[in-house]
Amino acid sequence: MIPARYRISSVAAVALVLAGCRTGGESSGDVLRKQNLELQTQVAQLQKDASELRAKLAELVGAGGTGKSPEVAEATPRVASIEIDFLSGPTADSSTPPQSDRNRTVAVYVKPLDGRGRFIQATGKLTVEVSRLVSINQGQQGAADAPARLLGSRTLEPLQLRDAYRAGFTGTYYVVDIPVPASDVQPPGQLLLRVRFADAITGASFDASRIVGLR
Repeated sequence: MIPARYRISSVAAVALVLAGCRTGGESSGDVLRKQNLELQTQVAQLQKDASELRAKLAELVGAGGTGKSPEVAEATPRVASIEIDFLSGPTADSSTPPQSDRNRTVAVYVKPLDGRGRFIQATGKLTVEVSRLVSINQGQQGAADAPARLLGSRTLEPLQLRDAYRAGFTGTYYVVDIPVPASDVQPPGQLLLRVRFADAITGASFDASRIVGLR
């Protein structure tokens, strides 16, 4: 029979081993999740870097690869991705008298980003679409898979895109206003916003989408 003092020592040893599975108050699962999140962030950054490098390569090839040193080419930011800002959605009806029974405006805030995720002014053609999601089997079909009914679209040519540039305390972006029937933006429901940017400098194309809930 094992003496009591040895049994107590064994229990203490097991407790120390279990405690070793936690580092700084974090369990091994917490550490793995944190490492996974860090890896995902690194992968996303690498993808942006690669996209920007492809854009620069396309520019060099289009120009015959002359007149620009490799260092200057590497330091020159180019559009690597594009996103729709969370501010996007139907604007308030401020008309006098109210025209809520006619048209409403959906403002789409677009942000071109360079390889480091920073806003960059862009030159090219921007196409914006606003659609209303229509769920066939509500509760069984995800919003991203639901069919969409186009409400309105607009394409900005390079000079129009330049005029759509805005900067203020809420951020820096390009704003595209699309009028839609007021009845189509009544809650509940969701809007699907889609944008495509064709870069006039590099020839590359970028797409983005965002789902906006109606409230």
